Amino acid sequence: MHKKQMAPEEQVDNNIDQAPSLDEGEEVLKNLPYFTNYFELPVNNTDYIARKNFDLRNEYLLKKYYSYKSATPYNNVENNNTEDGSLRKNSITNISDTTSSMKDIFKLRKIIDKFFDDSDIILDVHDLEEIEKFENDTEIAKKLNKGSDSNATSRISENKNDENHISTNKNYNRDSSAIERLEAIGAKCTSSYYKYIERLETVRQVDNISLSRYNVWMPAVRKNAACSLSTNGEKSIYESKTTPLFIKGTQYLSDAADPYGGMSVMPSLFGEQKLPMLVYHCAVTTGDNVYMLGGLMACYLYDEDAPSLKDFEVSGVKNLPPPLIPEIINCPSMISNPYLYVLSMSSKHLSKPEVSGQVPPPLISAQGSKITERHIFIYGGFEIKTVATFGKNGKIHLSKTAFVNGSGYILDIVTCKFTKIEILGRPYGGFNYPTVKARFGHAQAVANNQSNLSTTVSNTVSRVEKSESQSTANMDVNELRKYVESRTFNSRGNSLLTSICSIYIFGGYSQTTDDYYCTMDDMWKIEITVVSKGKLGYLKFSPSAYATMIEKPQDSGLWPSKRAFPGFVVPPVQLSSEVDFGDFETRLLERLKSSFHVETNLFDNDQKEDSPILKVQTSNTEEMSISSHLTGYSEGMQKKSSPSCLSLYSKRNGKLESESNKGKILIIHGGSDHTNVIGDMWLFNFTKETWEHEHFLIKNPQEDRYKAIDIPLVGHTLTFIGYSAVSFGGLTQDDINSVYNLGDEAKVGGDHEGLALGSNLVNYINLKTFQLESKELKLVAGTDEYKLVRDKTVNARSTVLAIGCIVAMNNGSYLLIGGVLAERSKLSKFYLRGAAVSLTLPAMSIMA
Repeated sequence: MHKKQMAPEEQVDNNIDQAPSLDEGEEVLKNLPYFTNYFELPVNNTDYIARKNFDLRNEYLLKKYYSYKSATPYNNVENNNTEDGSLRKNSITNISDTTSSMKDIFKLRKIIDKFFDDSDIILDVHDLEEIEKFENDTEIAKKLNKGSDSNATSRISENKNDENHISTNKNYNRDSSAIERLEAIGAKCTSSYYKYIERLETVRQVDNISLSRYNVWMPAVRKNAACSLSTNGEKSIYESKTTPLFIKGTQYLSDAADPYGGMSVMPSLFGEQKLPMLVYHCAVTTGDNVYMLGGLMACYLYDEDAPSLKDFEVSGVKNLPPPLIPEIINCPSMISNPYLYVLSMSSKHLSKPEVSGQVPPPLISAQGSKITERHIFIYGGFEIKTVATFGKNGKIHLSKTAFVNGSGYILDIVTCKFTKIEILGRPYGGFNYPTVKARFGHAQAVANNQSNLSTTVSNTVSRVEKSESQSTANMDVNELRKYVESRTFNSRGNSLLTSICSIYIFGGYSQTTDDYYCTMDDMWKIEITVVSKGKLGYLKFSPSAYATMIEKPQDSGLWPSKRAFPGFVVPPVQLSSEVDFGDFETRLLERLKSSFHVETNLFDNDQKEDSPILKVQTSNTEEMSISSHLTGYSEGMQKKSSPSCLSLYSKRNGKLESESNKGKILIIHGGSDHTNVIGDMWLFNFTKETWEHEHFLIKNPQEDRYKAIDIPLVGHTLTFIGYSAVSFGGLTQDDINSVYNLGDEAKVGGDHEGLALGSNLVNYINLKTFQLESKELKLVAGTDEYKLVRDKTVNARSTVLAIGCIVAMNNGSYLLIGGVLAERSKLSKFYLRGAAVSLTLPAMSIMA
């Protein structure tokens, strides 16, 4: 039964006067502190003392931000019963809302820009004139300016001319990240950068706007962090530094936080704006660039800038499944990210291009895939809709609701233009109108259908005349977009009307009600259709795409169970399903013996049998695919007919061992069904469209045989190096029990005997053998559970978990961006990772 609709004036006034109260026992809202962060070189005028009003400024802006998300009668919204109407109301980037909503979008964008404007020392009310010019003379605006909003502005005015005042809302102590930033500003290592800027100003004679592109954002670490995340302590990490370009991992991270500290660095970034702290965002790597969008970001640049949250009350999104942390999702100071950020992995230059077209709303936990060298496909995720209610006592009540996205979006990375793709179910069996459920936390992978088209697209992007490539070499993203848009795309006479690729999606969570989510095990193949193409790899896509359901076999043992947030990857190399046993030397000798034999008769029958030249040949007549980076020859080289040629052959026993299978196997590992963490691994063959279950093997310490086990992990990122799958971050079952307070089963990290499998920040899984060495593991007495055996000098409870980050890979190096960190002994205390971490990992497995 629908409630009676009130008049707009009546409903607005009612929302102001009657703010709901918090439920009893609800925790006090807190801002999340930074563990790592960036500060700007050259330093602007906002020094340590001058920043005293930034927390008050951000408090004012945050309340203004939520004032544009106040309750609005739905009868004023067009297409009320459609997804673009009701579910996208007050979305920052929605283009289908009414004109009044578009005005709110403009205001929200201006306020978000103010959050990250580090040049204004003190916020004056007149600074918001451009925002306020759209303000209507409504009761909510009047009462907001007279109520809690005026509290922040009055405190700003009182402290405006007091140079010695330090806000009591902040705790300027030795634990503040501001201390470390101040030490870094005066370090000797920054002198080389200032000399470079002086020379740049003299030689190029450029203005300040151009120079801002060369700003360096130097990493900083939280001073004297009261946890095992850092070994920094009282000693400054900048005393011995000679360059501002990076910080070594051994200088700031403990072994528990980074077991590969000698191979990790925190790189400095270049650009006009600071990299925001992002969590649960989407990222896709194409070429040298990482494209990041969606997720949540902190509305404060530094800890001392964090706004006070004492005037906020939150009815947050309920029943959030792992790895979504309610403390992060429902925090008022964690706002939706409406921007697209582009980071070059080689030059470390960060840019924020303007986007156009059918821009998606800020999506959390969406998945992205590269479908061509120029296009990215984004699907799934959910948007948080917030309704703010203002009370007479100055309190602001926020009601947050999640809406899952069921549409796809294609981003043209050259023009930065989005195209919305409606996903339609293709009829199958007895279902004439199947529905592809909107989802988040799913696995998503791409299989090319039209190799010729993909090659054409790739070639047209890279096949630019030398004169053009020289003229565009120094362009940033916005300049390149304008250049390409000025070209005339030839869309006539090039109609393709074909599927460029197939995108497979599996599992995830669907939304059944506002506060309940259901895990799925269905799999769909989405076919992206191209209607025309043009120059420089331009493609015009059909506004809709058909999805075909992959039918499940009758045997449930041949299909993965329901799960969400698994780790997944499409390996770039062929895999072998052949499993070897025994120690490394024995396995190596056995494989050589079974795969090769030596023939002493190298030449014809008239040749001597004692010839010093041996012809090496296998018992199989198929030739071996020789790796080009080892031999200098191309892969799959043809056998020469000359009898003097040294010919190599190899068996292909494995069902996955095939050159044609490169990039055609999807691997998923782990995931969870709500709080039940899963640890098995499955391989999906794109060609056969079948699943195969693989087991991890461990040698039983009590018996001389191998046993199949699982490695439960959820929310981790799975990548590939050599023949090893590498997982970053994630939550174990012990972590879930502790973070989500699962009654008597709650544990703090691990126990004194060891840690659950997958507890390391970086985990290796050898996919040639699927074995785990018994030296690294220990069987828990009375159970079938295996745990990692840690060094006695390392406390099992001092290890670190990381979630909500993205991992980009290029040329063998990994870049971890965003997310949160927590010590397993204090899982109630999360830290923001504001600085990126670059890792160069060994191509080996410590667990196989």
